Amino acid sequence: MARAAVPADREQLRPTILKPAGLQNAKGAISATPTKSVGDPEWADDPACQTWLAFMKKCYPEADIEDQLNFTGWNIAVLMTKVIEACGDDLSRQNIMKHATGAEGRCPSRAHSGHHGQHQPG
Repeated sequence: MARAAVPADREQLRPTILKPAGLQNAKGAISATPTKSVGDPEWADDPACQTWLAFMKKCYPEADIEDQLNFTGWNIAVLMTKVIEACGDDLSRQNIMKHATGAEGRCPSRAHSGHHGQHQPG
């Protein structure tokens, strides 16, 4: 799985992760994420990012779009919707787990291109 190493002083990490922990405690830290980071200019023209931003502006306009947790919730909702749709009328635990753990190709669109949504039951 491709992961992005992000210097911990990047702006998008500050609101949800580093600020509560204390910015002084993160000096020299590096974080990794399988998703595109909100607020990162690299993804400004990405179609999936534009879809997410349009959703946020319409459905949650007062939200902080720099907050990675808002994006994480959206990613989880998108993935779960795809899993439940794949289950059809059989919403048994067994069928949900079958589709959730075999989620190749149902990767959230805001994940890095190398992330393929392969999951194992915990």
